[in-house]
Amino acid sequence: MKYLNSVLGVFLLFSALNACKVNYSFSGANINPNLKTLHITPISNRAAVVQPILVQTLTDKMRQKFLVQTPLQVINSANADLVFEVTITDYVIEPVAFGNEGGQAASRNRIKVTMQVNCTNNQSPKDSWETTFTPRFAEFESSENLSTVEAKLIAQICEELSDDVFNKAFVNW
Repeated sequence: MKYLNSVLGVFLLFSALNACKVNYSFSGANINPNLKTLHITPISNRAAVVQPILVQTLTDKMRQKFLVQTPLQVINSANADLVFEVTITDYVIEPVAFGNEGGQAASRNRIKVTMQVNCTNNQSPKDSWETTFTPRFAEFESSENLSTVEAKLIAQICEELSDDVFNKAFVNW
């Protein structure tokens, strides 16, 4: 009987949330039920250093995040309910720690990516926003060959940037 009451309670809770006309998910997303579609415009890369795989990796990570964690359909149309325009504004590889031998050689390096996002809400223009996200970064030992670690580190950074966009767009903490 206790089990039946628990199941009934959960059912009633979800029914009440559904009646409120707000979509909730286990990701913490709060998505207006009037929103059905989203579009990610081709990402532009305006960084001084252009890393060829960065745009595609970021596009893939964002699409995957939206497909898995929202009920929204990703479409290829600027007439979507939500339109994300993303610009990579900086891609830097910089030393962050120096070795003990005279302090001249870097012992660790950092890949850092900054981006700007303009989100247009065509259903509710007052909910549109534009933000430059704090740079995300990943570090690697200077003894490692950049060409062997760069793709993995870019994927990690793009995952974090995708989380940032998702949280800004759908999680109202």
